[in-house]
Amino acid sequence: MIPDHLFSRSILRCLDSKQLPSTLCIALSGGVDSMCLTYLLSRWAKKYSVGLKAITIDHSYRKESANEAALIGRCVEKWGVQHVVHKIEYGADIESITNFEEVARTRRYEIFDRVCRGSNASHICLAHTLDDQLETFMQRLRHNSSLFGLAGLKDVATIPLPATAPARVRSPVRVIRPLLGFWKTELVATCKESGVGWFEDYTNDDVGLTERNMLRYMINSYIPAQLSETARSNGERVRLLQSASKEGLLETYGEVREVVATVRDQVRALHAASNVSLDKSNLSLRLSTPTSLSLDLPNGVSVLSRWLYEVLCPISASKHYHWAYAKLERHLVPKIKQHITGSDAAAPLKINYLNVLFDITYHDSTKTLNVYCTRQPFIRNESLPSIQIDNLVPLAWSRWYIFDRRFWLSFYTENPGVKVRIEPYDVKIHFKAAHELLGNDKEHEFLRNKKYNCIPMITVHHQGRTGIAFPTCNVYSDDILVKVDWDTRV
Repeated sequence: MIPDHLFSRSILRCLDSKQLPSTLCIALSGGVDSMCLTYLLSRWAKKYSVGLKAITIDHSYRKESANEAALIGRCVEKWGVQHVVHKIEYGADIESITNFEEVARTRRYEIFDRVCRGSNASHICLAHTLDDQLETFMQRLRHNSSLFGLAGLKDVATIPLPATAPARVRSPVRVIRPLLGFWKTELVATCKESGVGWFEDYTNDDVGLTERNMLRYMINSYIPAQLSETARSNGERVRLLQSASKEGLLETYGEVREVVATVRDQVRALHAASNVSLDKSNLSLRLSTPTSLSLDLPNGVSVLSRWLYEVLCPISASKHYHWAYAKLERHLVPKIKQHITGSDAAAPLKINYLNVLFDITYHDSTKTLNVYCTRQPFIRNESLPSIQIDNLVPLAWSRWYIFDRRFWLSFYTENPGVKVRIEPYDVKIHFKAAHELLGNDKEHEFLRNKKYNCIPMITVHHQGRTGIAFPTCNVYSDDILVKVDWDTRV
């Protein structure tokens, strides 16, 4: 049984207790976890005057799912919780969708995001438990996750969907998990003692449907059965089974969390001792950091890798930056360490990773690592990240465009029929024409510098006239005909 005061402490830890949201959304499947969460939230929300809206997703792969969704709604509405149902059609037999788990997850979050925004709710509550945390731990172990990936689900996170505008314009919905510290058995006991009913989804027992179902079966059924059937005299097998049991996994997971907490503390210390200078005009980065607080530590590779992961985010054009930490820890940082401890440590090291060109120098006398980071130049025959807008709608700001996965751009014009093209600037190819369109003004000679390669260059065409702009440098030709709003990705 989960007491109200423990749940209240958990939910307030996930929220800003000084300014609680007016509305919270809840992901409600109708299973015991989400029914317990909704019940506990309904009791908490009355005390704090917070509105609740539960969202049920009908995946349409069980014939009884529509009827269950209606019954769920009638139940939670008695608790003062609004309820909406959204049906998903996959257009194919789910067994034929090879990445069904990923597809279903993305579709769910898209609906959650849409409903939250339509309800003016900044957060959505998910009913993940400590059991789910262990399943995630096992899943990430199988996929060779990094240390920080093994730390598992977070109490508070950003909804896992691509952004469609800068954060200053469209704040991301936050995902909160107030039950992450409780076992499923505690939720079941709470529902039974409080008279809360729930539905059992038999697809959760289909070990062939999703990887998580298989892991759940392994942890809750297979391993316990094997332990009970294995003779104690078979010591090695017993030890292996115990390490994969719920108790063994929890112990290992706890050790991982302790290591991650230590590394996070060390990364914070490294941030405080380092100098980071970001030039937004071309998204270049100058870093100066002491190796005494990173590579000289026993777990220094992890510390420097995490620090780099956090500071490089605004300038990398990598498609899957959330996977970047593993590449830094397993490839880039070991090469840096090897270089500065080798015979050529005084020589600069130039290396490409994550679409970033690193120019690294090490000063042994001060134990300082200096790094200059710029966008990796495009290689010959590489597909360039150009964007063509053939008819800009007048008298309204356009949607936001993400350019080169680094810059956000939006446009406004008063003229119909305006065409806009965004492409990466290249000194060799574009300087002469750009300089002419800018009136051959000497103040624009800086565009000869190669450090401005790859910044967004905008050309505007309208009724035979051509204008040009470099908004990140605040440079516009006189007849540009558009206003440009821009921001960095992060």
